[in-house]
Amino acid sequence: MEIIVSNQTESEICIKLVDKQEAFGIDILWLPVMDEYFKQVFAPSIDKVVMNLENADYIDSSALWKLVNYTEILKKQSIGLELSNVNDHILRILKLTRLLNKLTIQ
Repeated sequence: MEIIVSNQTESEICIKLVDKQEAFGIDILWLPVMDEYFKQVFAPSIDKVVMNLENADYIDSSALWKLVNYTEILKKQSIGLELSNVNDHILRILKLTRLLNKLTIQ
């Protein structure tokens, strides 16, 4: 498992969890990888981190909690966390858990 950083600009970092075409789930096994990435100190010029979920087909409760947690941590650094390419299934889970208003979806 790995996080791929791409499309980096002066004020935005775009990340993909994997660099392949097959579907995967964001679950408890991803937490150490995501924790390692989000504990870094971002450059002062970064105002947004975009997480590309184009190949993610599901997300579990532990990963949902972590995304909310990362959002709050980054917010303290004046950095936004946005999720892009969220599929209908994950979007439905976000609505059902009432977390949609805590996360930013592109």
